[in-house]
Amino acid sequence: NLYHLNEYVIVKSTRNTDDEGGTSLVERVAKGEQKPTWFVSHQWAERIKDFIACLEQHARDRGLSEETTYYWVCAYANNQHDLDAEMGEKIEDSSFHRTIEEEGIEGIVAVLGRDGGAFSRMWCILEMYMAVASGRAKLFDAYALLPSGKAVGLCDGVVHIDTTTGTGTLASRKAKREAEFPGALLDAALGVKSASAHASKKKDKEAIVAYIGEAQLRVLDATLAATFSSSRLAELMRTGTLEELQRFIEPLRASRLRKLNVVLDPNARTRLDPAEAARALGDALPNTLEEIRLQWVHPAVIDGVCRVLRNGRVRVLELP
Repeated sequence: NLYHLNEYVIVKSTRNTDDEGGTSLVERVAKGEQKPTWFVSHQWAERIKDFIACLEQHARDRGLSEETTYYWVCAYANNQHDLDAEMGEKIEDSSFHRTIEEEGIEGIVAVLGRDGGAFSRMWCILEMYMAVASGRAKLFDAYALLPSGKAVGLCDGVVHIDTTTGTGTLASRKAKREAEFPGALLDAALGVKSASAHASKKKDKEAIVAYIGEAQLRVLDATLAATFSSSRLAELMRTGTLEELQRFIEPLRASRLRKLNVVLDPNARTRLDPAEAARALGDALPNTLEEIRLQWVHPAVIDGVCRVLRNGRVRVLELP
């Protein structure tokens, strides 16, 4: 993992010849300027092989060019010999915050790790907050590895691979691709308690909590839960009870979710009354939505959709 790589490779290969300080790994190996377009949020404990597999799949899914796309990864971009300077006096001064704020950064891709360890790291919490709950116009994708070694991602909106492979509507292609995402990580996201995340240094956690604020941490928890659980809504609207469905859509109500994609099977038999399930979903739709894709959802959802439309934020609307 990155702890091993940092100790045995990065620090040793970037130390100055006089043993006084050093540089970042990027400064040592890059042939020219590399302006990042994606910020990578992750924990250092995941295997490097898994980490690379997730980013390679992310690049394929979004159709990114290897020639022009650069990922910012803290282990390689920060000077490991002078981390105090990289952290700065305030959260806003840290390399993490400054990089995400750069105009060229399109979004944040979270590599969650097989156990969802990123949800328990306070710096990852800050990065996820800046992506999904702070009001910044940044994309947010999350990737994980399946036991087979295949990487799968939950992407912010419809992406390149959804437009070039498969059949059916764009919403249905996206839903089919994301259906493989590990259920254990969806459960972990549903139970995220940002305030309980930890950092290597106590002062870092205190600074991040103060920067975000306790109320916004709760909003972040709801937004992360809604972001990840939305991929399960179709299944629950078909096979779950109303109580089970409510457990998943309650975070939606309190969230700042921007995009929602729900695709039902029109030929499948349902355990729930379709109108009741659709009404519950419609009632929980947050006013922050900018894209709404609902395929084969009962018309009872329309009242909720119309309420959101009146806010004037919706740019994409797909209904059956």
